[in-house]
Amino acid sequence: MVSGALWLVLALQASPSPSTHPASPRFPRPPTPDVRASVDRRRLASGEELTLTVRARTRSAEPVGIVLPSLTGFAIVGSREVTEVVVEGAGGPLRTTIRELRLRADRAGDLVIGPVRARQGGQTVATDPIAVTVDSAAAGLAARLSPLARGRIATAPAPLRNDRVALTVTLPGDTVIVGQQLDIVAAAWFPRELRAQLRRAPIITLQTPEGVWGYPGAAPAEVAASRLVRGEWMDLFVAHQVVF
Repeated sequence: MVSGALWLVLALQASPSPSTHPASPRFPRPPTPDVRASVDRRRLASGEELTLTVRARTRSAEPVGIVLPSLTGFAIVGSREVTEVVVEGAGGPLRTTIRELRLRADRAGDLVIGPVRARQGGQTVATDPIAVTVDSAAAGLAARLSPLARGRIATAPAPLRNDRVALTVTLPGDTVIVGQQLDIVAAAWFPRELRAQLRRAPIITLQTPEGVWGYPGAAPAEVAASRLVRGEWMDLFVAHQVVF
């Protein structure tokens, strides 16, 4: 009897107590966030800009971290991020994080914006890569400027200073005869840091002088040339007009 009672006591001591060893609750895994990336332009010229938009939607309260890929061939000139919360139905609040990046194409060719990744808790979601075609700025200018104007752009001297906009107007000579064609080229050098702060590309315009007849001027919006001036990049924008 003593041995039986002792066995019963030992068995009771070995049994787990519900109050001291509660079962670990199992929490449901949060839903995977919905992440999408898109661009407003799939083709552009070198020096032009596009907007990359990333949208991440989730019903979880955990924050979503957006990890950008390597943007080879592009330069970030602006960005913004906002988060919206919408309460609808019984599904709980829907949180949408939107990140927009303004990218300038710095290299011609077939470029790829790699997958954008979103991390939430222990989950990671990636978007598909985006292919973008960047044409040479020179090719775009060739369709709108005369060979004479393109030659002047190619040999245009860089400005002396790199901290301000420099505007010059060039003529083939200071004397012409009546009826002779005259190519007028206006060249404006912009510090790249200043240009990155502009909401749109600058456009150079020329006013037709009195007493002459002129063709409609050409003022491409893309960068015509770039120069490194005392350690700072300067971008050239031009306008061209032919008068008689």
